[in-house]
Amino acid sequence: MTNSKKSPNSILLWMVLIVSVVVGLASLYVANRPTLLIAPMIGGLDSCIFKKKELAHDTPNALYTRLCLTDGTSSSQLIETTLQNLSPKDTFLSNYRLGYTLYVPLLKLFDVREGKIELNPDAVRRVAKSIENTDRPVILYLFSDHFGVGSPVENVLAGNPDNLLQTVRGVMPKDRYYSVDIFPWSFVTTGNEITRLRERAFNAVLDEICKMPWYKVSRIKGVTLLGELHHMFPDFHGGMGYSGDYLISDYSNHSKSGFRDFLAARFKTIDALNLHLGSTFSSFDDLEPPAKDIRTDRLRHYWEHIDAFAHGSLPIAGWVGKNQSEPAAKDWIQIFDNGRSLARVAVAFGRQDVLAAHPTLSSPDVGWSHNFNFSQAKPGIHKIDIFLERGSGPLKRLASRKIAIMEKSQATPAELPLQDLPAFTDNIGPVLFHIDNPVELSSYYFNPLVTLWHEYRKLQVTRYLKHFGDIAKGKCINSGQIYSHQILPFVNPGWDENKYAVGNDLAVPKDIRLGVSLYGEASYGTSFFDWYQGTSRSAYGITEFHPLRKMNAKELDSVLDRHFQNNARFISFFLEGVGLDEDPTHKVNLFSFDAKNKNAGSDVLFESMRDILKPQ
Repeated sequence: MTNSKKSPNSILLWMVLIVSVVVGLASLYVANRPTLLIAPMIGGLDSCIFKKKELAHDTPNALYTRLCLTDGTSSSQLIETTLQNLSPKDTFLSNYRLGYTLYVPLLKLFDVREGKIELNPDAVRRVAKSIENTDRPVILYLFSDHFGVGSPVENVLAGNPDNLLQTVRGVMPKDRYYSVDIFPWSFVTTGNEITRLRERAFNAVLDEICKMPWYKVSRIKGVTLLGELHHMFPDFHGGMGYSGDYLISDYSNHSKSGFRDFLAARFKTIDALNLHLGSTFSSFDDLEPPAKDIRTDRLRHYWEHIDAFAHGSLPIAGWVGKNQSEPAAKDWIQIFDNGRSLARVAVAFGRQDVLAAHPTLSSPDVGWSHNFNFSQAKPGIHKIDIFLERGSGPLKRLASRKIAIMEKSQATPAELPLQDLPAFTDNIGPVLFHIDNPVELSSYYFNPLVTLWHEYRKLQVTRYLKHFGDIAKGKCINSGQIYSHQILPFVNPGWDENKYAVGNDLAVPKDIRLGVSLYGEASYGTSFFDWYQGTSRSAYGITEFHPLRKMNAKELDSVLDRHFQNNARFISFFLEGVGLDEDPTHKVNLFSFDAKNKNAGSDVLFESMRDILKPQ
């Protein structure tokens, strides 16, 4: 007779097997369940990747010595030490996972020796080793936009006009923004030298990474392309709005010929284009991009006209503030055109400029805006009335503006009939407000060729992003992990979004995931989510994040959770590397979450993020 009783060793083996299976399944669940990757962009990694000479081996307690020479091959020690300072352990069981963003300034990977541009293979290897030696999920930021990185190759490239965008007045000069050089690199062709160097750096970094074992490559949860890619304009810091000369890019020969090809592909025949425009061109070769202002320049024909509004849209915009003692209920703006209701819009957009000028306001979220499509409006004098809707009281009229919608002939505009307005009062009391647009007795001309010109300029951005997305897809990176790194110009009411020419979809190709930088109200309010719901995108990443105001841990956690619930995959913010105050060459990023950075509540945001990531 067989004894069915199991031996103690057999029971132990079964228990070990069951525990192993449970642990394995739990690990698999933790690794693959949906989480929001908190991926700070750590400042100071240049010290390790590019081996700054200023911090020599014998410098006492130098960052370079303590954190970069620990393994001698990467920035992994600085990454891990900094993340440990933010959270001592990974928060595996929460909705958040702590990783990092590895910022790789592509043009800094090149040196100039005896006039020849050479790739630095050691720096490329240290980029890959930083990922290989750091057991954390990572967002790889392959950076090369208009912001300078202090590479000697930049001045060499800037000496060739083909590498730079052009306005109608010629090549755009180098600029400055928050003490950083701005290089208006041209992306209207992939055949220039700046593109070839970007391609070379892209390939070198990704090829080196793809040499790693697959399980280390799998740490990469996203690759973001280039950085903010958009068209440029002079005076980058102060020229974002609608005033001044209308100087935009790009008017190079590449763009002029490309625009003609775009029109020919769209309309097929010159007769079809003429029908659309109401023009009499004899050939597509006769077309030039609109480049003159009808008010100040002599035009050969009407379709040369361009200004900030010639595409047929006028932003009616301004701000209304509340002091801290006033009720927090939302204000609304109602806008009427000749007595006809145009729009009801919330006072909600962030205006840091207004808060700086009026620090007693309870919030920077005082902006409002509505784009009035006047392309089909009847020519003549239009009376725009702007009312404040606050609480249950009567409408308060903030302003009336008379504007002229003009005909091509520039004929004197006639007065148009007015409809009755709703009940209102002109006694607005101590309301603090300003109307940015429109200006009294301003005139507006619609040129349908300008609409096509802006559409083509946006297409140039899309094509360039796609070009580098295709390079990344040809490597070992999962195609679903390739993201853009774009800005949202239209959530800033004072900015002329057509200067950037990224359009409402940010010019991001459909086969590239949306990566977007969110500052101020766009990071925590409604404007981003209202826009995002109309994009048909299934997921997104936040490539730069800063609310521009203090938030306690509960508030910040609520913001992060809302992004998580809307399928954000990662969120990146600037974070100062531990020990950077020992580096005399390091400059603190104005928007870094850091205990010593008082700008825009960054010190409080750092402590709040720390509390959120604290192991439970």
